[in-house]
Amino acid sequence: MAGVLAIDPGKNTGIAKFEGEDLVWCDLVKCSKAEGYCKYTRKILQILSYFSPFTVVIERPQIYPQRQQKGDPNDLIDVAILAGICIGAAQDCAVDLVKPHAWKGSRPKTVDVNYTKSLLSLAEKRILEKCDCRKSELHNVIDAVGIGLWKLGRR
Repeated sequence: MAGVLAIDPGKNTGIAKFEGEDLVWCDLVKCSKAEGYCKYTRKILQILSYFSPFTVVIERPQIYPQRQQKGDPNDLIDVAILAGICIGAAQDCAVDLVKPHAWKGSRPKTVDVNYTKSLLSLAEKRILEKCDCRKSELHNVIDAVGIGLWKLGRR
């Protein structure tokens, strides 16, 4: 596999690029309501054009039973729109969609973040540390890394 670009779509979209089996780059793309979807689309297209050709794997938004829901369920609509933008932007790539449970199981967020980090080599951990985002936003990037690791059979 030439390369994998893993995307965890959301208001803070995590992106991770793998060459062969190795994480080589990761970042966070923000989508603020003030900027709108057009600027977000341009950012995603720019990233895709820089790295293509490759396989893109995107987390597919999923509705959970009401007792398992957290936050405002209407937020899922925005996430679905952002996932759709990523899918459309990746029109020249092979695109795979994966549901959260398929790649991470039912681990709580904090447990899964630590699990994903434990699967990284020292060099990959350094790449993650270079990501220019707030610590409170880093879990989005780590999710993208986890999605990529799943696609590559490393998790």
